[in-house]
Parts: sequence; structure tokens; C-alpha cells
Amino acid sequence: MGTEAIRASVAYPGRAKAVSFVIQVGVYAGVAFLVDWKATLGVLAVGAIVLYALNRLVRMAHQAGKRQTQLLDVPLGPA
Repeated sequence: MGTEAIRASVAYPGRAKAVSFVIQVGVYAGVAFLVDWKATLGVLAVGAIVLYALNRLVRMAHQAGKRQTQLLDVPLGPA
């Protein structure tokens, strides 16, 4: 239980930062489209490719987290 609480307390600020970053990206992308829409589309395409490439690492981290949860899920009393 202690490990889960620690993981949840670390995850909350991370999620809050992610939401704020998504808002920032939206504003910056809007301004970039106004400045030069062709270059913005090119950069967004490169970013999408990078995100797709990093998706494998995210899946590996997710599986490691699930495995850690399984390993730490120890029964507390007699079965």
C-alpha cells in the first residue's frame, strides 16, 4: 500500500504538468500557424514521428509498472 501511495503522489504533479504543457503547445502552435503555417506543419509532422518512435518506450515503462505492482501485491493475512 505504501508503494502505491508514493507512486500516486509522484503521478499527480506529472499529470498536472502534462496538462499545462498541452495548453502551452496549443497556444504556441496557434501563434506558429499565424507566422508560417507551412513550417509549422513540417515541424508538427516531425514531432508526430518522434512521438510514434518513443511510443515503444512508453509501452515498456507501462509494462514494467504493471509488473512492479504485481510483485508488490502481497497478501496481508492468512489465505
